[in-house]
Amino acid sequence: MIEVNTKKVETAILIGVSNRFISPEEVMFSLDELERLVSTAGGETIQKVLQNRERIDSAFFIGKGKLSTLPKYVTKKMLT
Repeated sequence: MIEVNTKKVETAILIGVSNRFISPEEVMFSLDELERLVSTAGGETIQKVLQNRERIDSAFFIGKGKLSTLPKYVTKKMLT
């Protein structure tokens, strides 16, 4: 008998923001750590996104421009 594993793997897009108080290197270090946590929990990181901003956007955290690029990372796999 052949067994098929139909277990759904949770997927994530990790987003970090650097500014004058935290460098891009520090943000990437944090995203790498978060990626390890996602993996430990059984998930899969499909993309890490870094944005440099002077201040956090109160509506979206990241800017509207960066937000508009996120759908290209969302795959059919994420939606099923």
